[in-house]
Amino acid sequence: MNHLPSNSAASTATDERDRFEAEYGALGWIKGPHALRADKTRQRQFWASAGAEGAAWLASRLREESHVDVLRAAAEMLAGLKGAAIAPIVAQLRADPTTEQAEALLTALSWIPAEPCSSGEELLAATLTPYLSHDDADLREAAISATAAVGGNQAVQLLRALQNSERNPELSALIAARIRSYEC
Repeated sequence: MNHLPSNSAASTATDERDRFEAEYGALGWIKGPHALRADKTRQRQFWASAGAEGAAWLASRLREESHVDVLRAAAEMLAGLKGAAIAPIVAQLRADPTTEQAEALLTALSWIPAEPCSSGEELLAATLTPYLSHDDADLREAAISATAAVGGNQAVQLLRALQNSERNPELSALIAARIRSYEC
């Protein structure tokens, strides 16, 4: 019997993308077959084990998403990956994302605590800067909250630069509150 040699690396990559897509399809359910607490726990475990490769796939996949529950659930999964998710999130934020994708990625960043002495802090701050002055108030709010991933003096500098130019009173109050929280 003649068998053609298989390209196992390509096959493995395809299998992994298929697994990512299947798990992605279960995100964001608020009722139905994937809404049970055990399913949510299994989803968190899957994405936590997917590491940087899973984070990159998930951050990129959000470009095609508009369902708010899926976007929020994906942001939660990315935040659960902590530091492993930051580089893929930054890459997608720098690649002209859709508004929905940008807001989900910024939300994920807001849930990731700053890592002291992180080598990517300056790139992250530079990536947030255009979102801090974006025309869309929701994106500005998400970016203000995302300064949590930068933390400390760098976040205070970003927010102080924005403080006098923000015209939305709710966002001005958020900026002031974030500055106080970072200075303590």
